[in-house]
Amino acid sequence: MIWLAWRQFRAQAAVGAGTLLVVIVVGITSRWRLDGLYASSGIAHCAARGDCAAKTSSFLNQVNGSLLNHLPLLLGTVLVAVPAVISMFWGAPVISSELDTGTYRLAWTQSVTRSRWLSLKLGLVGFGGLGVAAAFSWTVTWSADPIDQMSLGRILPATFSERGIVPVGYAAFGVAFAVAAGTLIRRPIATMGVTLAVLTAAEVVARWIRPHLMSPVRTLLPISPGDISGIGIHMLRSGTGVLNLTGTVSTAGRWVLANQIVNAAHQPVNGIPLSATGPLSVQSCALSRALSCLPYVAQHGYQELVTYQPASRFWDLQVRETAIFLGLALALTVFSFWRIRRLS
Repeated sequence: MIWLAWRQFRAQAAVGAGTLLVVIVVGITSRWRLDGLYASSGIAHCAARGDCAAKTSSFLNQVNGSLLNHLPLLLGTVLVAVPAVISMFWGAPVISSELDTGTYRLAWTQSVTRSRWLSLKLGLVGFGGLGVAAAFSWTVTWSADPIDQMSLGRILPATFSERGIVPVGYAAFGVAFAVAAGTLIRRPIATMGVTLAVLTAAEVVARWIRPHLMSPVRTLLPISPGDISGIGIHMLRSGTGVLNLTGTVSTAGRWVLANQIVNAAHQPVNGIPLSATGPLSVQSCALSRALSCLPYVAQHGYQELVTYQPASRFWDLQVRETAIFLGLALALTVFSFWRIRRLS
């Protein structure tokens, strides 16, 4: 039975191993190139001269300006599709093709129990898929580390699912769902389509719930011209008005979830009331000099409330999100064993 299961899976395994070997070679050579670029940039000794910002910007510009330097980030983009590919082409056919053709009946008449039959197939495909996803993700995470250290952006949604252990969780869930769906649908092509749709939806939902896996940090900051990305005045017929400010802060090292202007009671406001006359008025805050009103805005107790997840929580969020998908994968696996015992 083990030999038969391997024979059925060896083509996918060969393709996966060959692809992974290419990825590892590209990742290693890319990391060597980035290490040389980092060493020549002088970033390691910039603190004493106080020019780290300029050197970091130059380093990132060189990364973005060269395809070879940009390869780790491109590998990360490819990694997003890896769990879906493994789930569709490895997980979906493993049971559905057997049920579709009826060959499962032969195995069940050869003193092989249904549970053992499913265990061998699911174990071979599941662990093989998780191994590929883990190795691919480790290669991307390691090769892109110099870039992540400079940009401090790996906790951001666009990068988070391309690093760490989360891709392994996605792959585990995808394979487990594909197998479970195959026991119900019994058609490989249909199972592949449903698996792709569900896994895509699951990753979208994961991005939505991720900010809530840990209570975000909330910080009050004084309003300053450098933190304002938008400003406008809405005039009212009474001669008064409303000052509308759009706050912004540097995202380096943190994932900003919300940026609000709050009053002295720390309540979010849609706009700051302007009187007809006085320091904080329509006249003194005319659009051409609206930024001059910011000191008076601060005197009235208005501040920026920034809600964010700090970069230090990257691995905590990785572990929690991965645990959710592994738990779902375990539940789907249990369902598959329950379902396979009831097939005729």
